[in-house]
Amino acid sequence: MPNDERKGVSANIVVAVLGLLTALVGLASSPWWAPVICSGTGICDVSQGHPVQPDDSPSAPSSHPAPATTRAKPPQPSKSAKPAVLQGTVILSTVVPSGKCIAAKGSVPESGTAVVVTDCVDRSAMQQWTFNGNGTISLTNYRYLCIIPQGLRTRQGTPLEVQRCEDSNGDVQRWQVQPDGAIVNVAGNICIDDPYGIVDNGTQLGLVQCQGGTAQQYKLVG
Repeated sequence: MPNDERKGVSANIVVAVLGLLTALVGLASSPWWAPVICSGTGICDVSQGHPVQPDDSPSAPSSHPAPATTRAKPPQPSKSAKPAVLQGTVILSTVVPSGKCIAAKGSVPESGTAVVVTDCVDRSAMQQWTFNGNGTISLTNYRYLCIIPQGLRTRQGTPLEVQRCEDSNGDVQRWQVQPDGAIVNVAGNICIDDPYGIVDNGTQLGLVQCQGGTAQQYKLVG
């Protein structure tokens, strides 16, 4: 074979080999062998081996929808019932047989009238009391007059009077009746007391530290 022909054949072989190598390189970079890598969203890209960022387009609803969350109900305010309004005479329990009652002194009460122990008189307006829902104790026929410590003081020995019921008096004019019959001032945590257990008519009641004694036990009779 002449030399010129041999050179032409060799050149064609080289070109063919180069073409084959180029094709192999192209196949090596094609996606069929690339590893499958997925993101946390479950969306994968098999073309480059990298996770695909999810787009904002709506997806088809899942056949297994997420369970609906239960919305907790807001806490409801407690509905504490107000104390019932009670009316009647207040008897000093230790001397019930002798019929001693709490009364506003005299026959026509006014602000500053003393609260005293005296003989019980049936239906006496000075001995009829109302235990109101706000904790005050007022004369039933003079609802504007409440049992209040003199000078709005809650110290030991402070005498009791009827004075005008005013919101500004606060807890000083409010009372709580205990199961044993004690009547306790809310502001001072101190009890209505018959001083020294004296039951003479006209003895003014006062405040004394709660001791559970018989001089601090009262009974409401309707």
